[in-house]
Amino acid sequence: MFFAAFAAAHKVASEEAVNQQEAQNKLVGTVIEYIKGMPVVKAFNLAGKSHKATSEDFLRLTEAQIKFEKRFSTPIIVSQCMTGLCISAVIFICGYVGLNGGMELPFVLAMSVFAFDLAAPMLALINITAFRVADASLDRYDKVKQTAVMDDSGKAVKLKNFDIDFKDVTFGYNESAVIKDMSFHIPQHSMTALVGKSGCGKSTVVNLIARFWDTDSGTVSIGGTDIKAMTTESLLENISVVFQNVYLFNDTVFNNVAFGKKGATKEDVIAACKKARCHEFISALENGYDTVIGEGGSTLSGGEKQRISIARAILKDAPIVLLDEATASIDPDNEAYIQQAITEMVKGKMLVVIAHKLSAVMGADQILMIEDGQITARGTHSQLLKASPAYHELWEKQNLVRKI
Repeated sequence: MFFAAFAAAHKVASEEAVNQQEAQNKLVGTVIEYIKGMPVVKAFNLAGKSHKATSEDFLRLTEAQIKFEKRFSTPIIVSQCMTGLCISAVIFICGYVGLNGGMELPFVLAMSVFAFDLAAPMLALINITAFRVADASLDRYDKVKQTAVMDDSGKAVKLKNFDIDFKDVTFGYNESAVIKDMSFHIPQHSMTALVGKSGCGKSTVVNLIARFWDTDSGTVSIGGTDIKAMTTESLLENISVVFQNVYLFNDTVFNNVAFGKKGATKEDVIAACKKARCHEFISALENGYDTVIGEGGSTLSGGEKQRISIARAILKDAPIVLLDEATASIDPDNEAYIQQAITEMVKGKMLVVIAHKLSAVMGADQILMIEDGQITARGTHSQLLKASPAYHELWEKQNLVRKI
């Protein structure tokens, strides 16, 4: 009977632990989304709707836990009753035998104590099945551990030049191709602009160069070396990335900039900030470079955050700079500062820039026109105006907007 209860407890724990874990994971995701999206929720007066979704996930987790406890309580109660009956039976039998002279009193007492000691590990064995809940979490951890390390077979490579080559590259999300059989060459010490409508694959190209993702087929190489043959450390030491959406850490200005270079001194950081045109506003902060700027740089404006991120890239001093439309959502005053900072950053380097404003890349050595994940035209600004109807259309539309 005891072992039947043990088997039932193990079955309940195995089944309900997975359900409980899934409900908990769903709740965590919902809560994070709710907190991050709070400004949007308030702006559109959807607090009730968003709160309802969060409450429903809390309720699902509660129901999963209650269901687990209800199902698990039955075998626990049965096992405890059985062990209690066994203990009572041993004591009763030993007492009966002892009273009839078949067993001496010390032995009767010893057997009674032994009955309790025997029951303890049996009850513990039942309770151990409750650890199946933790086991479900460990199963998820094992799946993460089994994921192949991206640069597991990579080697530390010192690049002699920094030409970038895409050869027959295809990449997609969820079996939907974003980049389709793409090939191009970017020579070092040059500026290449990626242009095209939103969703055409520009950001994906940049992410593949930095190996934030791996290609589905084809090769991306730098200096003639396939980036998959390199460790991510030896690859990324040659690349600086300035993102459109800047993230700064809840730390001092100094540490946020110094993040770009290990062992950077105060003088190094100040020099980089001067080049990035952010030294003046940093000096005006309450504690200067020792000012804590809050998570995500919440105490700074968008333009100020962008200039600090450029200072970080300048300090890194990598030969390849990937620029993801750093001025797309910046006001004209800050845009002028940021353009000056970018000019300082890219001197003597290779620049790959994602551009929505074609006027910002008119002087590029090479412009790649991307449509639906493929390069449909390449050349200088003047060449594309004549050779690419899509590029000419974009240029005309932007001129019209500027006139308005």
